[in-house]
Amino acid sequence: THEAIIDQQTFDLAQKIRSNVRRYPNGWGEAAPLTGLLYCADCGGKMYVHRTNNGKRVSQYTCSNYTKVPCGTLCPTQHRINESAVLTLVSDTLRAIAEYSRNDRTEFIHTVQETQVAQQSADISKKRRRLAAAQKRAGELEKLICKIYEDNALGKLPDARYKALDAQYAKEQDALEIEIAELEKAVTGYEQSQKSAEKFIALIDKYENFDTLTNTMLNEFVEKILVHERARKGSQDTTQEIEIYFNF
Repeated sequence: THEAIIDQQTFDLAQKIRSNVRRYPNGWGEAAPLTGLLYCADCGGKMYVHRTNNGKRVSQYTCSNYTKVPCGTLCPTQHRINESAVLTLVSDTLRAIAEYSRNDRTEFIHTVQETQVAQQSADISKKRRRLAAAQKRAGELEKLICKIYEDNALGKLPDARYKALDAQYAKEQDALEIEIAELEKAVTGYEQSQKSAEKFIALIDKYENFDTLTNTMLNEFVEKILVHERARKGSQDTTQEIEIYFNF
């Protein structure tokens, strides 16, 4: 084996950016910087970029689940939002964070650490509970599969019924194995997380300003952005809640 050419963090960032790239993402052949970062706050579906139909070059994002047939079944509304509005919000937020971190490093580190604990506690507790339940069910399925095999061998369970139950249990077992692997990866990721206030500050200090956000900058700082529906659907003059989750 050879020593790695780049560090793991740089490699992971490159993979994240590559996975988010879509060809001709906004209808003009231009890269959409927020692709892969925006999600619907109600259904969890990805939000995809498109251009408006009024002839103006305005990039907007809408929930991908809304348009799936029958329209409005998986998600009741589009959650439409302008790309410029999200980029402005992210820029303003990062600018405020940078100013805060430079004015009082000690307090900023303390605030970030408290935020980390709060976010991880809520999310990881939910995943741990689901992991325990999935593992318990997987154990139950193994016993059930053994039981129906034994009952079939002893003539207590007809072949047709045995085959139906065996297929049903096997299908559930396969789905659980995938889910358990994903949950274990998530739990391990939290427990071995290298995210820290110090690393986030170093990233903040890396850039002089946040007036123009590049694709690399967005993926370095942002984990995901949740978009809620407007307070008054269809209205341009209304509020819309946006949740930004940073990589720390």
